[in-house]
Amino acid sequence: MKLLTQPGDGVNPLVNAINSAATTVDIAIFRFDRKEVERALINAVNRGVQVRALIACTNRGGEKRLRDLETRLLGAGVMVARTADDLVRYHAKYVIIDRSELFLLAFNFTYLDIEQSRSFGIITRNKAVVEEISRLFEMDMKRQPYTAGLDWLVVSPTNARAALAKFIKGAKKELYIYDPNISDPEMMRALEERRKNGVEVRVLGRFSRHSDQIESAKLHNMRLHTRLILRDGSHAFIGSQSLRRVELDRRRALGTRLGKAIPSASRARHDARLDAALECASAQRRHRIRQGQRRVDSWKVQIIRPGRTHRAIRCAVPHAERAARGDGRPDAISSLTQRIRARRRSHVGSGGRAAPHVQRLLRRR
Repeated sequence: MKLLTQPGDGVNPLVNAINSAATTVDIAIFRFDRKEVERALINAVNRGVQVRALIACTNRGGEKRLRDLETRLLGAGVMVARTADDLVRYHAKYVIIDRSELFLLAFNFTYLDIEQSRSFGIITRNKAVVEEISRLFEMDMKRQPYTAGLDWLVVSPTNARAALAKFIKGAKKELYIYDPNISDPEMMRALEERRKNGVEVRVLGRFSRHSDQIESAKLHNMRLHTRLILRDGSHAFIGSQSLRRVELDRRRALGTRLGKAIPSASRARHDARLDAALECASAQRRHRIRQGQRRVDSWKVQIIRPGRTHRAIRCAVPHAERAARGDGRPDAISSLTQRIRARRRSHVGSGGRAAPHVQRLLRRR
């Protein structure tokens, strides 16, 4: 099993998988504007691969694009089906390659979600999972009712509410949550109950009402478009359903729970801690600017500067955190600052450029 992190991994894993398909490609689409993926699907048809596309009957503001996509794919020989209108939305996004490999995604097939938004997905060859998602695809293609067959597969509206409530209530130490909009009363009560029992609960996203018990913050350094819950550093949920009533009870959305000893859970936990550290640095920087202080820690400005790659940020954060704590060495920050300045000169010399407000802050430092 492999974790996809956006931005960073990009669209190439999807394109390469479709290009390598030998017999079948099944794809469920909610939003779509990536021409690379469309060309890969058409090329697969030309190679003799059976390509089937399940396209949402509606989405907010993009129905014409969906209908145009249907026309283009039908013209290229793709077997196209439109979802039923019994639910508010068919919000699931996934690709099945040769009925043996599954891409389960929290992001859409769009430039905005893949290049400019924090989101996740997983790639798995688990036979039971792939077979169950293939069965779901068949049921939705034929507009027939679906009954959940795996406990760890979270399907809205079939079993999502019960599965996610159980997952949250199982937390013993910590819950790290990415969610654009947490508003379901039952889920909010479950989170507050965990916090009263000593569990650390941190939310990157929006909590619909103020809570003195839940720590929440907006992800300022990029758009947030993912639903992910990390539990106790060893379990995770990744999917396309937020903790709000409409997505749990009235939409088709799809996610999975990852158990202990799955590497994706530990990498997702690292990415969540990264975003929490970035958010902390960004919040402190904004506070100091509001207070009129000219001096801003260089490592914080450098880490959150626009244009820096996800990999470079991920490597820099642990060192920056240690330097911020000092580790008993008063020269830690100044030493790190010198190294960051050297990297910045190299970055600018190779054609990169920090944002103007970042350059001004660094000059003041």
